[in-house]
Amino acid sequence: MLSAFYKSLSIKLRPHVNSHISILKYHNSCVKYYPNRASAIFTTDEELKILNTINSSSAEEFHKYDIKENDINKLLLYKEKHGNFDTFDDLLLTQNISPFMKLCKSILTGEKTVRKIKKPGAPKSLISPPIDDDTKKMIKTTMGFHIFGNQISWALVDENDNLSNWNSKSFENPSRSTLVPLINAIIRITSELPRVDAYVMESDPYASLSKLKTAAYSFYLQRQQVIAALIAVLGMRRQLEEKPEIQTINNFYMLQARASARRYNLTVGSETISAGSVVANILTQSSNENNQSLLSIDPDILVKYSSCNHEIREQLNSALLVTLTFKDFIKNRSELQLKN
Repeated sequence: MLSAFYKSLSIKLRPHVNSHISILKYHNSCVKYYPNRASAIFTTDEELKILNTINSSSAEEFHKYDIKENDINKLLLYKEKHGNFDTFDDLLLTQNISPFMKLCKSILTGEKTVRKIKKPGAPKSLISPPIDDDTKKMIKTTMGFHIFGNQISWALVDENDNLSNWNSKSFENPSRSTLVPLINAIIRITSELPRVDAYVMESDPYASLSKLKTAAYSFYLQRQQVIAALIAVLGMRRQLEEKPEIQTINNFYMLQARASARRYNLTVGSETISAGSVVANILTQSSNENNQSLLSIDPDILVKYSSCNHEIREQLNSALLVTLTFKDFIKNRSELQLKN
């Protein structure tokens, strides 16, 4: 063992004049390995097999084992300069331990590690829960929601593309310690909403809640509370109507995050730009690019929309595009193949 140490050390000293510098450059593999040499993981026979295989293998033969091209070149270069390895310890002194252990195991098993290639999964559904064809046929009216801050906005469009209800309401939650005032506010707003066949919203785009700052997390938490209250109240209202023919239909759906922005080409990198120009084209029926829906709108609704401030109009725009994106989906329009 010591002979291997001195041999390796002398090899590293030869090219250098200042031996003390060479010693500092000495490979630290032996420092890690030799104190525990008695507890080596390979038997003497296994070490001999590994040694003989490495000494006799050519570049092409090395490719049968679990070793990278760069490590193959290092082994071949060493053998070219110094000849074959005399002992297994020589290998330990000249190789990086982690990749060398992989090589040893593959030599002993005769197998190369098979790196599993992750197969692409099934494409994510644009809508959750999924909608079957029979359910799609039953959906005649759709209401899309957009919730931001203390504002709930919605847009109702029927199967003939009539925009019959487009509005926004604010709510207050004076007490953060209890949900009762918030739920009462949601109940008051939902009492003004017409009955429809399908309600829809977009999921949140947050990849990891743990990365949200305190203020953003508080904002997100209230949004989830509002969504939960909205779904609960609308679901209970439907149950109380006692209409057996729709009792089995889950009529509250979630679109993928930013689905409407991707549908209407409103994404720039990871950002979503204003939907104002797209909605303006839809409202004035001045464009039919990308098969955008052309709506029939009551003039009074347009007047009310125009009287809103910019912030409220942006939220109304978002609610409308969510509704139209959902309608496009249930009509199976081929151009609605959104990339994840």
